Order: sequence, then structure tokens, then C-alpha cells
Amino acid sequence: MTSEAAQRYGSRIDYFHMAIKMSVNLPAADVKTLKLLASKRNTTMTEVLRQAIGTEKFIDDAHRDGSKILVEDKRGNTRQLVFR
Repeated sequence: MTSEAAQRYGSRIDYFHMAIKMSVNLPAADVKTLKLLASKRNTTMTEVLRQAIGTEKFIDDAHRDGSKILVEDKRGNTRQLVFR
């Protein structure tokens, strides 16, 4: 660790909370959906992406552990989501 990094982050760099700027290419329809979700949630597109990544990780972990993911509609009908 450089002395500049040590001064900025203390004796340890917290990579988990350190933001990294990225550039991504998305279809226009996905960008439109991202903007719509951000607007509905009164948040940023970045926050919607963070939430989506967290949800994807949860689903992936559950799937790898052999868990089932169930969705119950407003009538009480339950369906299992099947992933790749």
C-alpha cells in the first residue's frame, strides 16, 4: 500500500466499500427500464444496479445451495422460479 493510500484509507484499504467507476454498454430498452425503476424508487440508476447485483447474488447463492425460489401471487398461488 502506498503512503497516499494509507493516509486516505487508514492502515487497511476497505475494498468492499471503495467505489470503482465503470462503463457498461446496455441496450436502449434496458437503459429505459433502469431509468424507470430509478424514478419509481426515487433513487439513482447506480443504486438500482447495486440492488440488482445483490438480488442476482442472492438468487445465485440459493440456486447453488439447491434451494428453491418461490413466488406467491396476490391470490395465493405459488410458482417455483427455475434458473439456468
